[in-house]
Amino acid sequence: MTTLLRFLGLVALVYVVFAALIWALQRRMQYLPDGRVPRLPPGDSAGLREVELETADGVRIGAWYAPGERPLGFLLLHGNAGHRGDRLPWIRALQRSGASVLALDYRGYAGNEGAPTEEGLLLDAEAGAGFLADQGAGALVYVGESLGSGVAVGLAARRPAAALVLV
Repeated sequence: MTTLLRFLGLVALVYVVFAALIWALQRRMQYLPDGRVPRLPPGDSAGLREVELETADGVRIGAWYAPGERPLGFLLLHGNAGHRGDRLPWIRALQRSGASVLALDYRGYAGNEGAPTEEGLLLDAEAGAGFLADQGAGALVYVGESLGSGVAVGLAARRPAAALVLV
């Protein structure tokens, strides 16, 4: 009986240690920020430019912005383990539509300050939507990819958009 109790005690201890480790590392397992800072393609002449946004809690994040001539603006919210540079083909395709496009990187991603959290990513997205509105982009479309889909849905709940695209 004592051997069984010792075995069960060891199993319980291993479980508690494993659960504590998972809890302590949960943010690292949930968010996989790519620290590489994306650069605009050399000699870019398509109107895409670097901008810096400041979130409501004072975090500065990098973004690329391309103004358009149509009263329509796309906010691109990328997935985990990437950055706006990986979405350049999407940006170019949306630019060809004549709409304004803003592709931002979240806090903790692409050399941005801060660390990613659910609330933090929503604040980053709100800063992006606010920037597009301030630029007179017109009706806003939120485009969320993977992790960015959750961010886009959360943003739409706080600040409704003309459309929501989830990839």
